[in-house]
Amino acid sequence: MSFKIVDSHVHFEIEGYDITSISKDYIAKYGEEKLKKLQLKNKYQSEKWQKAWGFPKAEPALADVKITASLWIEELNKNNIDKMVFATGGGNEKLSEIVKLYPDRFIGYAHHNPFDTDSAQKLEYAVTNLGLKGYKILAPALQGKIDDEVLNPLWEVAEKHQLPVLIHFGILGGAGGIAKHHNISPMILHDVARAYPDISFIIPHFGCGQPQDLLQLA
Repeated sequence: MSFKIVDSHVHFEIEGYDITSISKDYIAKYGEEKLKKLQLKNKYQSEKWQKAWGFPKAEPALADVKITASLWIEELNKNNIDKMVFATGGGNEKLSEIVKLYPDRFIGYAHHNPFDTDSAQKLEYAVTNLGLKGYKILAPALQGKIDDEVLNPLWEVAEKHQLPVLIHFGILGGAGGIAKHHNISPMILHDVARAYPDISFIIPHFGCGQPQDLLQLA
């Protein structure tokens, strides 16, 4: 081929790791029995979706990240993909370790909570010490609004390093997930994007149900 392919949005599955707190929050409010019912509905719909599109069944997360990494390399080679960007992968330190297994093929993003009190320092450390190349946020999973000025130090770090910042807006999760939230619309990024023009904001899945707001934001 005369050009190289980079898959820019992949999640490295880590056994027992969940970047969101959707399940924990749901159990705390409504109980584990109701969550199990929702998970059964998700399983049914997921299987229908996979069958309709001809997708293979997802493999379970493995305990050994080295084995998982080697399986990803096999997929890259099989599909003629040059590099792969992991938006999440067990926390910043863990993903840094994974990326270093295949530094010429893997790229990793920081993915800690932006509302951590030391979030800006964590991002700086992730870039300068851990070798991560961007930042991933799940907006509907956050406790605060993404345009809160308390996050300005974080944006300043991203702007200084001209990092790509990938933010999931819109529906998050299947049955029992989040479809109503103060960060559901990409338009909440309006003032932030205006204030930090050197940050390349990436909004995946075409706004995940919010295409009109995404287009207006653009």
